[in-house]
Amino acid sequence: MLLSGGVDSTVCAALLHKALRKEQVIAVHIDNGFMRKNESHNVEQSLSKIGLSVKG
Repeated sequence: MLLSGGVDSTVCAALLHKALRKEQVIAVHIDNGFMRKNESHNVEQSLSKIGLSVKG
C-alpha cells in the first residue's frame, strides 16, 4: 500500500495490518517534498508501534 502519511492512509494501513497476515502488507511511504519537518519519520515511528514495517 502506498502511504502518504495523512490520516486516511495511516488508518487504512493500520486496518490492513490488523486484517491481513504480516507478509501480505507492504507499506511504502514516499516523502513527496511537501511533508512537514520530521513528518515522514513520525509516520514510520507511529506505525512501527503497532508492528507495521514501513519502507521509505
